[in-house]
Amino acid sequence: MHGENILIVSYTFPPEKGIGGRRWAKFAKYIAKNGNNVNVICHRRKNQYNLWSDDINSKYIHIHEISGFYPKILTQNPKNIYQKILYIAWIKILSLICRGSIYDKSIFLEKAFLQKAREVLSKHNIKYLFITCAPFRLAYYGIKLKSEFDFFLTIDFRDPWTWGQGYGYSIISPHRKQSDSLMEKKVVNEADLIISPSISILNYLKKKYSDASTNRFAWVPHAFDKDEFPDTIQKRKKAGQQFEIKLIYAGTIYDGYEFFISELIDTLKTIQSVNPKTFENIRFDFYSLSESQHYENLIVKEGLIKKMIFNNAIPAKDLFKKLTEYDYTFIYFPEKFKDFISTKFYEVIFLKIPIIYIGNRGEVWDFIHKNKLGYCFSLSEFKSQFLKLVSDEIPLDYNNNFNISKYDFETITKELLLLVQKKSTNAD
Repeated sequence: MHGENILIVSYTFPPEKGIGGRRWAKFAKYIAKNGNNVNVICHRRKNQYNLWSDDINSKYIHIHEISGFYPKILTQNPKNIYQKILYIAWIKILSLICRGSIYDKSIFLEKAFLQKAREVLSKHNIKYLFITCAPFRLAYYGIKLKSEFDFFLTIDFRDPWTWGQGYGYSIISPHRKQSDSLMEKKVVNEADLIISPSISILNYLKKKYSDASTNRFAWVPHAFDKDEFPDTIQKRKKAGQQFEIKLIYAGTIYDGYEFFISELIDTLKTIQSVNPKTFENIRFDFYSLSESQHYENLIVKEGLIKKMIFNNAIPAKDLFKKLTEYDYTFIYFPEKFKDFISTKFYEVIFLKIPIIYIGNRGEVWDFIHKNKLGYCFSLSEFKSQFLKLVSDEIPLDYNNNFNISKYDFETITKELLLLVQKKSTNAD
């Protein structure tokens, strides 16, 4: 595909933080590099710069911002009395004036989005429209445009919609969920193509909407961007060839992370008790944009400030240089993310750093285990297994020949463009 006019709709987009924004900033980068003009509709951005701002610095990428109100308190965990009162008040207000889930941040964006989308579609003769969700209503709004314009519509389900645990769907009433289910059904039935980085999401949708053609579903995984890696990287010695054992976590700190931190603290205290020499040689480093003060306070309280160190996020190229100084990268996922293989996996695999995955069995566990890319432990067995690992009781059979090149963003983008071009041609 070359010389086409393309529109991407992503609620968050750099320099705002957000996984969806990063995913589609990368796609925008390589779609533009492929010789296409890219327009992006996103929510108004407040940040001046983030780690992926350079990806969209192109004369072929044009950003169109829209504004819409949504109570900020509903995107947070209320911590004091005032915040809790405000939180409850907004729940009551939105419950009275809105149908469906009140936790969808695009709930008041329909008018602004449709107005801007119509403007861009008309002015730029858009042939391909991509909408990534969550927020999910953006996809529903996009369906409304199909009767007015001739474009090929691709919906990117990064997360589960009505059947998921996030975005309030585990707590809203059946009546409200039914309202969103009707929107979900319309989106799945009327979109030209449904893509997702999760095979489990695609399988669920194909089963739930069995009347929909399975040819309209495609797996488009998360990916790594080789441009973010330094040209030359000096790799650290393999695990076990030095006295110090260094582990790193780089990425989002998810809700429920305190369970893992507590288990990690308990594990380190046990090692300190039974094997003081090994304890002296272990270090866990964290690099994240997420708020971490609560966890740091726990670590200080337990006297482990020199063993578990939180750092601010750093630019990708600097991070990847630093990653090579570590023996393992450790990744903890709560239950709701066990089937989501995120970008961070492909990045550390590219660097050939063994992964210690802590979580329940799912797509992530199977991917690591099948391809021999590290260790997989449930949270309940983490302490006992980690003690064996640092005592060299568990051998590591690492697959240095895993073909990571097929998960490069440039490759994935080319495959995506070929796919939508082929599908749109067949549709014509």
